[in-house]
Amino acid sequence: MAENNNNDDSSVDSDFSGPYEPLDLNEEELRMLKENSKYVDSLYVTLSGHGNRNYGFDELSVDWESDGSAISDNTHLHWLEIRDYIDQTDLEGVAARDLRARIRNAKAFYRAVALNRSIRYLTVEGNVNRGVAMEDVVSILTPCLRESPKLRCFVVGDFDLSARTSQLLASAIYNCTATLSTFGLKRVNSITATSMSKILDAVKKSNISSLVLDENTISDEVATVLGNALPTLCNVNSVSFRGDYEMEHGRITAEGVEAISDGLNNSSVESLNFWRNEIGTTGGIVLAETLSTNTVLKRLDLTMALSTGYSEYIFSEVGWKMFFDFLQSSALIDLSLGCNNIGDANVAPLVEFLNSSSLESLDLWGVRDVSASGWARFFDGLRGNTSLTTLKMHSVGSNLKDELIRSALCDEATIESVCNSNHTLAVLKGRYAFARSDGQRLLEMNEDTDKAKVARRKILEFYFRNGDENLQELVTMEMNLMPQVLECVGRDGIKVSYQLVRSMPSLFSTNALGGKRKRGFFSWRA
Repeated sequence: MAENNNNDDSSVDSDFSGPYEPLDLNEEELRMLKENSKYVDSLYVTLSGHGNRNYGFDELSVDWESDGSAISDNTHLHWLEIRDYIDQTDLEGVAARDLRARIRNAKAFYRAVALNRSIRYLTVEGNVNRGVAMEDVVSILTPCLRESPKLRCFVVGDFDLSARTSQLLASAIYNCTATLSTFGLKRVNSITATSMSKILDAVKKSNISSLVLDENTISDEVATVLGNALPTLCNVNSVSFRGDYEMEHGRITAEGVEAISDGLNNSSVESLNFWRNEIGTTGGIVLAETLSTNTVLKRLDLTMALSTGYSEYIFSEVGWKMFFDFLQSSALIDLSLGCNNIGDANVAPLVEFLNSSSLESLDLWGVRDVSASGWARFFDGLRGNTSLTTLKMHSVGSNLKDELIRSALCDEATIESVCNSNHTLAVLKGRYAFARSDGQRLLEMNEDTDKAKVARRKILEFYFRNGDENLQELVTMEMNLMPQVLECVGRDGIKVSYQLVRSMPSLFSTNALGGKRKRGFFSWRA
């Protein structure tokens, strides 16, 4: 069993995993918990109603009234996800009094969690029909939310958000520990405008900076409440509306997106996530138009959110152009557009956007509708780009050839074409063969902030690597340019300098240099 030694919990991933690799609780992990072993710092605990050996370890077979100290007193447990799955389908052969006993035992487990002071990431997935009622869970866990000196993330999901539960959540958040930075409602039924308003009022008075509303159906009324509240949530810089992998959960209408967008311009939100949440073409254009005047939002994830190929979710060529035109004046530095049916017709406005904006990172995961000629135009258009440092190209299909990327980074046709290549792109993900070639060397060169030096090194290392053949280009060079050229060569390329003198000695004769040579070869100054 590997120990997690990563203590960097300064951020919370959208899946709330932090830096940990959690294990399912079993007999061995329970024994180590009781020993307060440092090797168990993250756990999945599933509280089910079965008691059936076919399910493996039964967490509710443990008497948590007596063994709760394994959780409450543990000082190494940092990440805990509780799945409260006591369900009717698990209860065959379980008497009603046994079910009540198991629920009492589950509450004892929650009380042990409430006393723990080392947990940093806490997630509770409830059950809509059975199990411990979420209002009871929140009530029991409130001491942890208020007093834990290390709790950073609290997420609850899979339950009905009743008026009572929303009030308890609002109270817990209002009085929560100062360290709590992420709060989430995930896959929650019955979110009303009133319940959302209560919770947001509490968030407003907390230190929470990340609001997670993943896999929820957000009605237009709730979206309006969110939009109105965003300018008042001064500490919130990240909002997530992610869908799920099957795209069965997570819905916001175009009107809802517009309501949320209205609140963005006066908010402190820097990151917005609609991953696999189909806001559609209208929602996408509305959002882009808002961002055209927004100076705060830096990161936007629209993976599989705009144009997924279904009839109601297909951007027209005009729609994509409007979308990219709006984004040209945005403040975005990180954009994800994966799996959105971007094709050849959309390459030109995409490149124009990239070259007109300050975007530093672009994710095109799963963009498979661009042809070979389309990718050629894309990378040719990036030659002069001075902002894009990271490009993610996972699963884009076989039309994209590594030669196109390499040519954009270093076109070896002439010295001028090398100078006019891309000297900014430094990270290319998803192109594994490219990373194993000399293309990786080009990316590493581009990491240097001195772009003149990058161009010079590419000329020396790649243009002149063919030996005497390319050195012949200097023969026809105007003589007044020679000092500058030789000075540049002399900075980084002693080997090339030697080859130059050896292959064309006439360039360095007394006559070629116009009489007497008063300065040495490496003494030229630009």
